[in-house]
Amino acid sequence: MLTCTKPEMVALLGEFIRSTSDVRELKRALAVRMAIAGKPYGEIAELLEVYKSFITRWKQEFYEKGIEGLKLGYHGRKSHL
Repeated sequence: MLTCTKPEMVALLGEFIRSTSDVRELKRALAVRMAIAGKPYGEIAELLEVYKSFITRWKQEFYEKGIEGLKLGYHGRKSHL
């Protein structure tokens, strides 16, 4: 469980946003950062073209697991060739 202040969470998410190269992780982090900053879910959903449930899910994952909760879990299988 994440135990940071809101400014610390926003800073942590900002670092992750600058460092990630995956669009899906970026969208998750942006949605969570905007939600924590107090932006209405409707605006976030429209801006990022996601559902409100997307925002709720990833915000909860972030609170439970931190940045690791926003990262992709499956990175594919290595080629046998």
